[in-house]
Amino acid sequence: MSACRIVLAAASSVLCTAALAQTDLTPYLNSPFNGTLAPGDQTLQSGEYQDSFTFPVRQGDRVEMTMRSSQLDPYLIYVSPGGNQVDNDDGAGGTDALISIIADASGFATVRATTYRPGETGAYTLRVDVRPGGGSPGA
Repeated sequence: MSACRIVLAAASSVLCTAALAQTDLTPYLNSPFNGTLAPGDQTLQSGEYQDSFTFPVRQGDRVEMTMRSSQLDPYLIYVSPGGNQVDNDDGAGGTDALISIIADASGFATVRATTYRPGETGAYTLRVDVRPGGGSPGA
């Protein structure tokens, strides 16, 4: 029984650490945010460095996320408040990433700024635009 508690405590610790590592993007909505992916950042299970951001949306909002860089191949991962995930590699032309969706639920969404290949490092610019909607929800 105590081994089970240790495993649960360790799992809780990992989950809390991941949650604390997210940055609130609210002050940067509708304007550029400059970031850097480097050793020491969180990584995806497949080895790519990532920066994770949260921001508020309301169901029906139009959300457009763009990640640009001349130093790495940008890759975006969006997770809606409803739990749906959308990924994009080259949607903004060239190697830049773009995701454009209608929010499927109200709450906090997450966007992960990462790279196409493991180990890539460098500076990037992330822009997340949230506009009041009226469109049909869907991630």
